[in-house]
Amino acid sequence: MKYCITAAERCGTCYHEFQRGKFGKFFWNKTQFWEEDSLLLHDDLMRSSGFGAFLGAQLPNYAPFGITYVTQIQWQNLFLAAQQQGGAVAEIAGEIDSWAQEAFQSHTMFTILGM
Repeated sequence: MKYCITAAERCGTCYHEFQRGKFGKFFWNKTQFWEEDSLLLHDDLMRSSGFGAFLGAQLPNYAPFGITYVTQIQWQNLFLAAQQQGGAVAEIAGEIDSWAQEAFQSHTMFTILGM
């Protein structure tokens, strides 16, 4: 992948995490971050590519420093809008799409964990 990485490839903590399902799984009273099957997008890429601004324009509840839930219908609309916009936004959405389609096979949503 050109933009997204896995948790195993992560170096540091300046990432936005795309996590399958609804965030809030608890284990020993700790919420889990950096899930093995998550996708990560570095904050520098989120900003420089315009993908963060795009998410903010497309998702009224987008929280770049918090938790955002994305349903399958929201993702479909967002993905189509990204393809129409083109450029890096479309490329990033394309990388996330195959992961999102797998996530929607077993979950009704995915979560974006901001900085």
